[in-house]
Amino acid sequence: MTRTGRYRKAQRLDGRDITRVLASGKSRRESNLSIQVSANGLSFARLGLIVPKRALARAVDRNRARRLFREWFRNHQGRFGGRDLLVRVNARRIDPETLIAEVERLYPEE
Repeated sequence: MTRTGRYRKAQRLDGRDITRVLASGKSRRESNLSIQVSANGLSFARLGLIVPKRALARAVDRNRARRLFREWFRNHQGRFGGRDLLVRVNARRIDPETLIAEVERLYPEE
């Protein structure tokens, strides 16, 4: 459905799917975030993001973190196949670039 290097609307998790991944996904944790992965039965990977205000108080920082996560996903989506990824920020007052470094530690280049 998707070509390599694209991030389409169909690859976004909606509320029902986020709830399903939270209930059944396997979790990997780093100090400031957790990533849950669950099979989705599709031929492409999907991404969901939870970036709360308590973690990044300024809207510009929350939006930057989301853009960085989407860019990381766009560049690495091929290795996730038919799975859903849910990225949840847990820390308080963290730099968005630090979060991407933690994602790279959880899922290093293969």
